Order: sequence, then structure tokens, then C-alpha cells
Amino acid sequence: MSRNIVIPTGKRLTLPVPGALWTPAAITTAAWFDATDAGTITESGGAVSQWNDKSGNGNNLAQSTPAQQPETGLNTIGGLNVINFNRDNDDIMEAPNAASLNFDGDGGLSMFAVLNHEAYEDQGSGVNVICTKGDPLSATSAYFMRVNAGDNIRLHGGDNREAAAGAATNGQDLIASFVNEVATVHEGWIDGTSLGTAGDANGLSDNTEPFSVGGDYNQSQRYMDLNLGELIVIAGPGSTAARQQLEGYLAWKWSLQLNLPWNHPYRYYAPRA
Repeated sequence: MSRNIVIPTGKRLTLPVPGALWTPAAITTAAWFDATDAGTITESGGAVSQWNDKSGNGNNLAQSTPAQQPETGLNTIGGLNVINFNRDNDDIMEAPNAASLNFDGDGGLSMFAVLNHEAYEDQGSGVNVICTKGDPLSATSAYFMRVNAGDNIRLHGGDNREAAAGAATNGQDLIASFVNEVATVHEGWIDGTSLGTAGDANGLSDNTEPFSVGGDYNQSQRYMDLNLGELIVIAGPGSTAARQQLEGYLAWKWSLQLNLPWNHPYRYYAPRA
């Protein structure tokens, strides 16, 4: 059921009757990390040794070396807790390779994150990694998010093919979305606005490497100053409606709804179950 209201412009806006908020628990996720869920975080004095996966697949992120453990309870986005990765401390967490984290060229994937990153720092490798499945500079990389010298988020899949760039995003609270739409096409969005597509002759590739956050386990020069609130990985490209629903969920949860474009279906109300 819905109801109509008249907004100041004189245009008519259709809103849903309030009900239960929709969450990713209603769908199948490959991995889901949520910094607002204290029950998923193992910490000591704020240092995080494990961040559990809410998907049910057991793709838990871990870091056993105290000096490289990120922190919880330090920073927020929209008033909610985030996990803080400190580049100077080489903070990084990893989940072991698993079938649920691999997506071949025909299956595709979708990935969503709420984050705030600091400016790019050249550590000798040319890459600051937000998250990655495999070496971002290798032809066998599966998928990853990084920040480049332009201080903008770039989303990649398959054979190191770039899906999005755009203006500098450092210091901003934002939603990054990445969809491998078909076997050889990727598209990225920042706050629900498309940053274009990229082709990839090889599509996505499976590998046996871990999934890492805050850096790249392959290299010691790719760490990221990062506040990460939520990270969701889904098998399959999904539909436009499914992507927008995830963006709406994240936007309203993290008080980022006004970041969405005016014509986004969830700029004015949260998705409901």
C-alpha cells in the first residue's frame, strides 16, 4: 500500500506506508561485514583480531598480529561505528580463499561498501587497496577496490579492468557500488551515480588467494587509511532494482540518503521489507 503527499514544488510523490526496514538478511550474500554489529567483532582494547562474516559462509576477516590490527570504536560514519585501518601501522585483515568468494566470468558479482578514505599515498607500488581478491596488478586478479593518485575510488574486475574513476573522493563519507553486469562488462557507482562501464575480454577470474581488506596480502606497499562501515559481496550481477535497494539500505542506515541523486528511488524513503 502507498499514500500520496504533495511536496512544496507541487509535484506528487508516492511513498510507501511505513513497515519493517529491508536488510541484506533477506537475500543471499557471499560475504557481509557490518561494523555496527558488535557481536561480529572480536577486539581487545579496541584492536580488532577478527571481524565475522554475516552471510553465513564463514568468510571471517582475521589478523593475528597485534601491530597490524585495525581499530573499532575510534571513528564513525553517520554516528555509527566503523573499523579504522591505519596505513602507518600496516593494518590489514584477511579471509581465506573460499568457493563462496570466487566468481567466474559467467556468474558475475556485485559489491557494495560504506567508507571514508584518506588521500592516496605512493608507497612504491602505485596502489592503495580498500579490498581485493588477488593481486590487483596481476592479470589473475578477481576483483578489488582501490584508490589511485587522483584520490578517487577505482573498481576493478577480471583482468585488471577498471570499472570506475571520477572526481577525488578522499575525506568523504560515501557508498561505493560495483557490478559485473555480464561476463565482460563492469560498472561502478559512487552514491548511486554511475561512473561508467569498462570492458574486459576475459571476464572475472577465480583464484586461490585470500580476500583482504585494508591492503593487499601480496604486497607490503598497498595499505590504505580507511574507515570501513559495511562491506557486502554478492554472487551474480543482480538487477538495477536490486542494486538500488542495497544502496538505499546503506544510505538510510548510515545517514547518507542525501548523497543519492534526486531521482534515485530511495533518496526520499528507505527500502521496506
